[in-house]
Amino acid sequence: MGALVMDSKEYYNEIRKHQIFTGNVHSPSPLNCKFVLQGLSSLVVRLERIQKNSLEVATYLESHPKILKVFHPSLKSHPQHELALKQSFGYSGILSFYIKDGTLEHSKKLLRAITSHSMLTPEVKFRTGLWENLLRVSVGLEDPEDIIEDFKQALDKIDI
Repeated sequence: MGALVMDSKEYYNEIRKHQIFTGNVHSPSPLNCKFVLQGLSSLVVRLERIQKNSLEVATYLESHPKILKVFHPSLKSHPQHELALKQSFGYSGILSFYIKDGTLEHSKKLLRAITSHSMLTPEVKFRTGLWENLLRVSVGLEDPEDIIEDFKQALDKIDI
């Protein structure tokens, strides 16, 4: 719900490519703007629920034997957990994790859509730790037990 103004066709084309890849590709309609305004009234409650849910899912994944490492700032195992406590009072629903001894095929068995960082070369991915067994998910308002059950079933299908 913002605007980006520039006079560079080169920058515009690059930003447009990322915009299409990551989501919003259309200007919001007046009706959508109204919905955003209405949604702001319950934003705090929804974010609190998302934080709780993502921590519950992250904690489950961290304890699973087929998961190597989970990244969520609310976890004490996160490398910047203490810094996160100093800088913020809440966390998003996004978490990432490595499948232990996983490959791209294992990742595809767990999650059907693999799109993140697809524009990067394999060399850049490896150098930055974006390996084929790294997955990122966004936990929302769904019942965390349902999400955990989905992960249980998916992880059971991975032979590691």
